[in-house]
Amino acid sequence: MPSTLPRIVGYYIAVFCIFLTKSAEAQCPGGNPFMTITNTTTMVGNGNNVYSLPMFDPSSGTLFSVDFSARFYSYYSYSLINMNAAPQDYNFIVDRIDNLVAFSDMDPTPIVLLEESNTRTIRYNNTPLPRVPPGTTNYNSTIYSNRSIPVITFDQNVVPFLGMDNLYLSYNTNTQAGGIGSPDVNYSNGFSRDSVIVTLTYNYCPAATLASSLIRIGSVARSSDLLVSWSTEDNVNQGWFELLKSTDGRTYTSINKQPIDRMNLRGYSYLYKPLATDGNKGFFRIRQTDKTGNVIYSKVLTTLIPRPAAGTATQPSGMLTVFPGITADDFVNVSLPKTNAGDEWEISILSLSGQVLQNSVLKGSGQMKLLFSHHLSNGMHIIHAVNKRTRTSYKGKVIVKH
Repeated sequence: MPSTLPRIVGYYIAVFCIFLTKSAEAQCPGGNPFMTITNTTTMVGNGNNVYSLPMFDPSSGTLFSVDFSARFYSYYSYSLINMNAAPQDYNFIVDRIDNLVAFSDMDPTPIVLLEESNTRTIRYNNTPLPRVPPGTTNYNSTIYSNRSIPVITFDQNVVPFLGMDNLYLSYNTNTQAGGIGSPDVNYSNGFSRDSVIVTLTYNYCPAATLASSLIRIGSVARSSDLLVSWSTEDNVNQGWFELLKSTDGRTYTSINKQPIDRMNLRGYSYLYKPLATDGNKGFFRIRQTDKTGNVIYSKVLTTLIPRPAAGTATQPSGMLTVFPGITADDFVNVSLPKTNAGDEWEISILSLSGQVLQNSVLKGSGQMKLLFSHHLSNGMHIIHAVNKRTRTSYKGKVIVKH
């Protein structure tokens, strides 16, 4: 009897500590020590609430790597019914798949942290385990008990972990069990009890100059560009502003320089045209230098990078609105980008592991109701819409919570 149990519940605590190594010393300029922020979440097998961990705030410093580790606890309870008057031999097999992913509001594309399968064969005719006695006997099998997986380090691409929003975790298990042996012994009442303790450690160098709250920065995404604007009240010594941009949250380059207006008679803005080398996410900050040479920085603005409709097949996820974001119904509303009234849209619902759960075709643009063709399991699902005429595509997400 299969038992499929999604897991997306837990709590988190944050612990701040200092960890010094020779390699970290070399990474941090000015003799600053290498630092870590550790966040731990415990997810257990009862409930379907969505919990989150904080992402790394780029204003805190330079993130060099992220370490992921996990410990698993899993037990499988079941009953064997021996219809015979004498004890019987019986072989019992548990097939199990574990899938653990992370995603954020900024980018619904999941980061796969763990995806593996495990098969455990339990043989009840081997010493010292007894044969199955007559009648109904309840058993509890330990699949994992404080099992640790090797630490996974993300050091080539830390962008998915950067930002001011949350990093969500979704843990899904699929457990199937059955028996091989005497036809007079039946299996029933299979049920898994699972929990996983997840630890994310951010390894970073502290910021040499802390961000100033005197500079306010924001952005407005348009169809094919990004309007970045900023303001300040501390402009008595004049000087100049520089708009700095980064694609990885580590290295910033100056892309625009403007003199400071002492009288504040004009606003400050810059229309950024995305480059082919840009990813989905960009990081912007303002560096203000006054006439005396003093320098202050704004906080880091983390934002999606818009893409032009022509020449590319993928649009940013923010172009497709899905509401409500959390639903208990068998439908969801989608707001599609404005296009020709006769355009058709291929809309797919995918699991976080990429499995296509349903395909639909809608015609038109604007707000539409997307009906679920079957009962979706609790947890996060990806909505993928493709315009059949232009082949442009958009992504959104919905959390199903029955």
